[in-house]
Amino acid sequence: MRLFMSLLVPLLLAVAPEADARTPAPREEHAGGLRQLVFETGGGGAEQPLPLIVALHYSGAGPEVLVDAFEDLKVPARVVLPEGPYPRPQGHSWFPQGHGQRSTDEQAVVTRDVERRLFDFIQAVESRYPGSGKAIVTGVSYGGDLAFLLALDHPGHFRAAFPVAARLLPDWLPARPACTADCPPLRALHGSDDATVPLGPTRAAVQTLHARGFDATLTPYPGVAHDFSADMQADLRAHIEAMLRAP
Repeated sequence: MRLFMSLLVPLLLAVAPEADARTPAPREEHAGGLRQLVFETGGGGAEQPLPLIVALHYSGAGPEVLVDAFEDLKVPARVVLPEGPYPRPQGHSWFPQGHGQRSTDEQAVVTRDVERRLFDFIQAVESRYPGSGKAIVTGVSYGGDLAFLLALDHPGHFRAAFPVAARLLPDWLPARPACTADCPPLRALHGSDDATVPLGPTRAAVQTLHARGFDATLTPYPGVAHDFSADMQADLRAHIEAMLRAP
């Protein structure tokens, strides 16, 4: 027995570092003036060219809240989680305090400014980490709003967008695709019981995009409020894995 244990313990110690290497702890970095967490999934290396996934947290939180949603991805990818630039009593936001109470025109100016800043950030990340193919962008709540906008305003730059619990305002809708066959698929995920960002207007906007020729869909989640539920996270990972495994 003692001989068995003496042989087993070194074996376990040898295996443990390999498991850690497959799922490294997120490292803190800065790019484009924003703090970010970065980690690789599916056994990908820190300096290896990999598909890029950019995920934007909800207001009053930080990038840490999205780590669990991506660390179990079964495909090699680089996950980048930036932090919103505006401090809140808890966490950060992509918009200043009171953004939701501003007029529609004021919100539009601020929203477009933040979108431009995020696009510059993504380009800075891509310069630091040359990748494999176009980036995937996703986000929750305000982060989802920005995921919609980034994909609609820079369609040639993104492989796909997965907005979660997000708004898609009428003023954001392009009249027609500017990218024809190269438009990225837009795959919205939304709780049917969301009282903060009601499902109806976002679903109607997605239907309008689809009618105008965009590859846009919305999946409702019955019983889910304004949240990024476990089922949503599992479905998002499945979508991404299928997309990155496709030839």
